[in-house]
Amino acid sequence: MSLTDAKVSAATARRPTSTVRIGIWNLKLCPTSTSERGQAIAAWMDAQGVDVWLLTEVHRDWGSRGTSFVVSPPRGIDKEKRWAGIETAVPLGELHTAGGAEHAGEEGLVLARLALGESSVLVVCSVLPWRGAGDYWPGLPSGQAAQFRYVLDHHVARIEAERLPGEPLIWGGDFNQRLTAPFRGCDRRRRESAALGVQQVRTRGPDRTGAAPQ
Repeated sequence: MSLTDAKVSAATARRPTSTVRIGIWNLKLCPTSTSERGQAIAAWMDAQGVDVWLLTEVHRDWGSRGTSFVVSPPRGIDKEKRWAGIETAVPLGELHTAGGAEHAGEEGLVLARLALGESSVLVVCSVLPWRGAGDYWPGLPSGQAAQFRYVLDHHVARIEAERLPGEPLIWGGDFNQRLTAPFRGCDRRRRESAALGVQQVRTRGPDRTGAAPQ
């Protein structure tokens, strides 16, 4: 789990820069927010002062507690457990594109648009394949490198299709890769990120606010 503060600005330099606090957390095994563990997690999250949570291994019915919550499409092996979700108290704007269920990579992706007055920020939470992902993720090609490229390329294409000209982008989640090369698909992910104008904010986010529930 990591927390970080990122400055996002509108497309024109004259608009003010705002600070958005982002939390990224793998909830592990998709707990419901009504379970004992889920309630402990939700209480801890509420105490962190985070504006946008990028959540992975999240339940479809994760309670939003007065915030907006959007979730990735159903997983091929479990319709209630999802790979990715975005929770935020910031108002959401409209998305202009939709992914197709025919691509297996879609189940590891969720997008949302933060509505910040006259400007907006596109937020993306991705889960990318890990070693052995094919056992839990139907429709992936054979081979770890091929699986990583297949899903990453789809996510990048979806981001490019949805992102407005000059729109700031927040992209995180569980890439299942070290963020320092060399390591399997790391170099490719860096190239894709650079093409989108994405800068890495933190390689490893320390727990700055006390131990989180397990």
